[in-house]
Amino acid sequence: MDEKRIQILKDEAPLKAILSLSVPTILAMQVQVLYNLTDTFFVGRLNDPFQVAAVSVAFPMFMILMSFSGIFGFGAASYISRLLGRRDYQMAKKTSSIAFYTCIAASIVVTLISLIFISPILHLIGVTPETHGYAHGYLSIIFAGSIIIMLNFLLTLMLRSEGAAKVAMYGMFIGTGINIVLDPIFIQVLGYGVKGAAIATLIGQGVGLLYYFDFYRKKKSVVSIHWKYFSLQKDIMLEILRVGIPASSYNIMLSIANTIGNYVAAGYNDLILAAYGINRRIFSMAMMTL
Repeated sequence: MDEKRIQILKDEAPLKAILSLSVPTILAMQVQVLYNLTDTFFVGRLNDPFQVAAVSVAFPMFMILMSFSGIFGFGAASYISRLLGRRDYQMAKKTSSIAFYTCIAASIVVTLISLIFISPILHLIGVTPETHGYAHGYLSIIFAGSIIIMLNFLLTLMLRSEGAAKVAMYGMFIGTGINIVLDPIFIQVLGYGVKGAAIATLIGQGVGLLYYFDFYRKKKSVVSIHWKYFSLQKDIMLEILRVGIPASSYNIMLSIANTIGNYVAAGYNDLILAAYGINRRIFSMAMMTL
C-alpha cells in the first residue's frame, strides 16, 4: 500500500497538492475529448452520412452508461476521500470493493435490458430506417461491452479519490492511443465500418481497464477491489448513493437532452442528424476544456 499520495494530500502545501491532482486530471480530460472525436473522424472518412448519423445517435447512450457507472464512482470517490482523510483504511477498502461489485451487478442488468430492448431504444433515440442497421450494429457491441465501459469509468474516479490521478491519466492515454490505432484498421482496412468503431472502442477501454486491474493487483492502491472486503452494508451504500445519484443526474439529463435533439434532427433527414451529432461532440470538447 502506497501512503505517499495520502501524505501529500495531508501535509503538502495546498497549491502543490491541488496541482498534483488537477494537472493529470485536466490532461486526462483533454484525452477524453480526443477519444470522443476519434470514432466520428474515422467513420466520417467513409463518406457515408448514414454511418456518421448512427454514431451520432449512439453517443448519448454511451454517456448514459458512464452516468450509471458514475452513480457508484462519484459516490464511492467522495466517501473514500473522506475515509482516507480520517485514515480509516479498512472502511475505505470496503467502500471501494462494494462500489466495484455493485457496479458489476448493475452493468450486467444494464447489458441484459439494453440488448433485449435494443429495437425500442433505437426508435426512442430517433434512428431512421436508413441508419437503423448501422446504429443497431454499433450499439449492440457497445451494450454487450457495458461492463468494460462502466468499470473503466468507475476505477478512473476511485483512483483519483486516493490521489492516484496519474494512474487514471495513464489508463486513459493507453485506451485512447489503442482506439486511435485500431479505428482505421477495423473501420477501413477490415471494412467493418461503424461496427469496427465500436470494437476498437471496447478494446481500447478494455486494455485501459486491465492497466487499472494491474495497479490494484500489485497492491499499489491504498484501497482494494478484492472480493474479501465485499459485503453489502447499508450505511456504505447510502453514503455512495447520497452523493452518486445527484452527481450523475446532470450527465443523465444532458444525455436525455441530446437524445431529444437527435430525435428532432432525425425528423428532417440523416444529414442534419449527422451534423447535429458532430456539433454535440465538438460542444462536449469545449465543455471539457473549460
